[in-house]
This record gives sequence, structure tokens and C-alpha cells, in this order.
Amino acid sequence: MKMKFKEIAGSIVAPQGFMASGVFCDIKRLGTGKGSNKGQKRDLALIIRAGHERRIPVIIGTAGGAGAAPHLAWTREIIEELTRERGLSLRLAVIASDLDRAVLSSALAEGRLRPLGFAREATPAAIDQSTHIVAQIGLTPFVEALAGGANVGVTGRVTDTGLTLGPLVHE
Repeated sequence: MKMKFKEIAGSIVAPQGFMASGVFCDIKRLGTGKGSNKGQKRDLALIIRAGHERRIPVIIGTAGGAGAAPHLAWTREIIEELTRERGLSLRLAVIASDLDRAVLSSALAEGRLRPLGFAREATPAAIDQSTHIVAQIGLTPFVEALAGGANVGVTGRVTDTGLTLGPLVHE
């Protein structure tokens, strides 16, 4: 079986996101996350075991496929189940990237919320009707989590550079 993770600077990083899921996908349709509980648990077990055996941190980026709060909770539950079943002692950092609607609405009203490139202009209705709104996080939360002693990190929506550079900067 080929595992999809990379060992970077003494850490294992495992991106779970897929193209544009944080921007365009219907999270209600996705349910709790991308994939089945059984498949997710199998993959996480392989990754966490590899990190545990090497005594290096594991970072799971854009948890559950889109990285919204329900996806983080789903992934966290599976990791906690694995730690109980296998008798592991992990220091888990959960790094959310969900945005507060009130903050976004205020930024829009004040003219501080602008689209990037191809994106459409935000509207009050779009903000109010969104099931979940997530931002992409960069490397700082990873550096802080690793410096704080985390050996497993589960993140909301994350940039590829944040996921790979966080462990490098921490080193």
C-alpha cells in the first residue's frame, strides 16, 4: 500500500484537502468529511504510527477534506479513538481556520473584504447563507503548535506552503 505523506524536516505532513473544497464545495453534501470513517481511520493509523515510530510530529492539513469545524471534530474523534485503542500518548494540537460571520460582515460593510483574482464579490447574503466559512492558514500556527510540544497537529484549511514550511521554520 502506498501511503500519501511526506517526511519534511523531521515531521510527517499529510494534506487531506482537495481542489477548491474550502471555496466551492457544498459541505452539507460532504457530511462530516471526505471518505469513510473506516478509510480515514486506516489512513490516520498508518500516518500516526509512522510518526510515533520515528518519534517525529505528524501534521494532518485541511482535515477531512475541507477543513471546516465539523471536519476537524471528525478527524480529532478518530485520532482520539486510535490513541485509546493503541495506548498511545499524544499531544494533539487542533488548529481551526473557521471565520466568524460577524467579523466578515463588518469587514464587508467597511470595504475591507475584497475578492482575489477570479472570485466574485462577497455579499451580505452570501455570508449569511454560508454553512461554513474557512480561511487558509499559513505556517505560524504550526510553528507555535510544534514549539508548544504537539506531536500531532490537525488543521483547518491550510496552504501547501504553510503545511510544509511550518516544520522547517520550527527546526
